[in-house]
Amino acid sequence: MRDVISLCIYGVDLNPMAVELARMALWLEGHEPGKPLSFLDHHIRCGNSLIGVMDFDILSKGIPDDAYKALSGDDKEVVAALKKRNKNETTLRERQQFALFENSVEQAQAALVDLHGEIEIIQNNTLEDIEKKQNLFENLLKKPEYLRVKRACDLYTAAFYAEKKKGSIVPTTAHADRAGAGLDESEFSAGVENLSARIAEENRFFHWRLEFPEIFSKGGFDCVLGNPPWERIKLQEEEFFAPRRSDIADAPNKAAREKMIEKLSHGDEYDKQLHRGFITARRNAEAASAFAHVKEENGGRFPLTGIGDVNTYALFAETILRIKHEKGRSGFIVPTGIATDDSTKKYFKHISGTHLVSLYSFENESFIFPAVHHSFKF
Repeated sequence: MRDVISLCIYGVDLNPMAVELARMALWLEGHEPGKPLSFLDHHIRCGNSLIGVMDFDILSKGIPDDAYKALSGDDKEVVAALKKRNKNETTLRERQQFALFENSVEQAQAALVDLHGEIEIIQNNTLEDIEKKQNLFENLLKKPEYLRVKRACDLYTAAFYAEKKKGSIVPTTAHADRAGAGLDESEFSAGVENLSARIAEENRFFHWRLEFPEIFSKGGFDCVLGNPPWERIKLQEEEFFAPRRSDIADAPNKAAREKMIEKLSHGDEYDKQLHRGFITARRNAEAASAFAHVKEENGGRFPLTGIGDVNTYALFAETILRIKHEKGRSGFIVPTGIATDDSTKKYFKHISGTHLVSLYSFENESFIFPAVHHSFKF
């Protein structure tokens, strides 16, 4: 069991506490007297499974127009100028530089597989083994091969999240190309790379093939299990304010609530901070929605489920499909809407012909999920 946990179990969660609890549970399950706790940091990771580059090939298409949509607080004129600039960069890209970019990413992938292999081959039998694994993993995250691809992926994804106002720095295709090609930082790129790194850390971007290269070099995971969250990406004002300002959450209608939210920006320091927090949360939700809705021909990650008022459970279902080996299996709990809703019909049609083994639908009459309505089907 200890060896299985050390070598075969992987996991990703947005909540740092959940990650620590998972490691603790695995340590307890696989503990052997006289042996140290296994090194799991490289397998059990903290990140947003839904936001990040899934396939490095999409970088070759450049950053899509969808990244330059006006979000809350953006200047529409600046947004339009950025979209035009990015389109020109994508169309008139310097071919020599882009060829260098493609070769660089391929070389980095191969190197990362080897580096992860060095960590895996070390045993977990002594404290020296654990320390050696820890040092190798920490050094791996500083390697040029890792940083080169991570910068390109972070720049690509951060373009959706960056504030687009006069004087603001915003990533475009040229920035991602230069980063992926490993070109030296300059005044052209240093500021925007620092910005994208901060946005990536705040939103915990997770680039699957970058973080688990040894898995995807073999075609994906053999088994994927999960009970993903069932919630809309769109920020719900009532839910945001319920634990912070119940009077705003309980406003009689949307118009009244919006007036109360606007009033916060003119209140005391706490109210102003709360207002800033709300605007940031709303922007991030809008950015995530824009990211999920990118069309397949433009490199979209969710061509089967990024439709309409997106729910995260559908995006998780498609992510599971993408990270699973073609001969692997998956099992997960989602609302029955995965098979019946109009927004997921493309996904269900896709899996029903080749991937679907079984589907069981329950009503929550026995309150298997206590916080969910008794008639909800899953």
